[in-house]
Amino acid sequence: MAQIGVKIKISMNTWPQFIDKIKTRKAQMFGLAWLVDYPDAENFLQLFYGPNSSPGPNQSNYDNPEFNKLFNLASVMNDGPERNKIYHKMEGIVVEDAPYVFNVHRKPMFFQRMVEEL
Repeated sequence: MAQIGVKIKISMNTWPQFIDKIKTRKAQMFGLAWLVDYPDAENFLQLFYGPNSSPGPNQSNYDNPEFNKLFNLASVMNDGPERNKIYHKMEGIVVEDAPYVFNVHRKPMFFQRMVEEL
């Protein structure tokens, strides 16, 4: 960041202090993860819905009127191709605005131990 003229001061916090800073909108740059709670794109898209800003799940406090309008529209639709088209448009808005730096996609791997019966 220094190479592009941005000065950063790193603050160390306890976990409760860190969460409090996020909830009170005092955190400027931070890293967190999100795991899907239910199998629908809305589970991730809610993280960018303006009215869900901190202390809600939109911890970046991103607020785009077009995205919010589409979110409201999709929220009352049944699952299907039309809603999926809206979701893809919302995804494009988020990618263009880049309120997050998406850097990790965890892929769990499960290994089953093979036990030989004697």
